[in-house]
Amino acid sequence: MRHSPDIDERFNSLHTHIKKIYKKISRSVYNLVQEKKAQFVYDSVVKEVETYTQKKAKTFLANVSEESFLSDLCVVWKDHKSSMKVICDLMMYLDNIYVVAKDLKPLFQKSLEIFRDVVVRHEDARDRLRHVLLDHIRRDRKNEVIDRISLKTVLGMLHEIGKETYRTEFEIPFLKFTKDFYIAETNTILRENTCTVYLVKATKRLREEDDRVAQYLNICTLKP
Repeated sequence: MRHSPDIDERFNSLHTHIKKIYKKISRSVYNLVQEKKAQFVYDSVVKEVETYTQKKAKTFLANVSEESFLSDLCVVWKDHKSSMKVICDLMMYLDNIYVVAKDLKPLFQKSLEIFRDVVVRHEDARDRLRHVLLDHIRRDRKNEVIDRISLKTVLGMLHEIGKETYRTEFEIPFLKFTKDFYIAETNTILRENTCTVYLVKATKRLREEDDRVAQYLNICTLKP
């Protein structure tokens, strides 16, 4: 798509200024590390990320509805990752030199822990998140329309934050929920049908669960 010369000129000017700002901040980080102020920079960045994430969590939880919980959480998560990509790019020298030398957690990893503690495990979010996730799966098993894209994104988010987070915040309650669901369904089918009908339905359900893993669950959930 062609633009007017004026727009191209203004964009080139903006691009030049962004590069200058990036270089200036990167140079400042380098100087601070050389001046033995690296720990101060690291702690300050972590604190700023924590404060910013707390504000985002507060806004999210104050406005979110049950219906939009997953999709709105996806927006918060994507914003967090995008912001941290910029911050980590600017702090690359700090991460590559000081953080490695002191065996500290890389800033991005630290940011994942902050998001876990401030958003995922927030007292007003943790139970709601589990409920919404399991309710989506319950509805999916009943062939109702659900937001599979947001469901997959949120489950991917939990796994990216950490396998233990995925396990404790989703997998453990999911497996218990699944066990209870199929015990109840099995009892109902056997009361009303023959064993042959039960086996046909059970085989169909197994295929559906395999498809569910492929579509939005993490593959580790298949493992015993």
